[in-house]
Amino acid sequence: MCKDITFPTEITLYSRKLFIFAINNRVSTRVAATPDNRTGSHDGSNRFKYGYAMKRILFLLIPALIALPQCFGQKLVIGDRMPELKIKSWIGTTPQLENKALMVEFYHSSNKASAKRLHLLNELGKSAVERLTVVVITRERSDSVLNLLTAGKPSYYVALDDGKIATAFNAQYVPYSVIANRRGRVVWLGNPITLTNEKILQMIP
Repeated sequence: MCKDITFPTEITLYSRKLFIFAINNRVSTRVAATPDNRTGSHDGSNRFKYGYAMKRILFLLIPALIALPQCFGQKLVIGDRMPELKIKSWIGTTPQLENKALMVEFYHSSNKASAKRLHLLNELGKSAVERLTVVVITRERSDSVLNLLTAGKPSYYVALDDGKIATAFNAQYVPYSVIANRRGRVVWLGNPITLTNEKILQMIP
């Protein structure tokens, strides 16, 4: 769900320049700090160039390194507390999430498995309305997709994601589901293709 991280080409360029500079001038952190054999003086020019190149590489790397945890998010495991579902835009009715188990499923219309699961999710929401809330999350904002998701007034709820929810849940493919019990603890997560409604109901007595 998260976009691939691509490091600036300048990083590779400056790394290559630094390597060539070090080979041609036999510069290293140790050599740059020692006196020149011919003049007995420190090679300040080499030290300056080397230091500038290193600072430039670090300057380019820092934004990419900061972005890593934001992209991959926290990896969930069974027993963890489900991340808070911070929905800014609900399509249709807004659910009450307290005192019920919760199933979150990430959806995209281009995925055939996601499309097939809508009927199952609707049936699941109807059969467990008193103990389970089903939420379908999508990043698609086109009217055709949203009309498809809400056609026939399904028992599940539909929410729009700006990417932050998928990151919080570490959702990197669709369909992807996370199920939490009434206490908010994760009891199941992963690809729900082989997950039947009967198995889900057994997880949330």
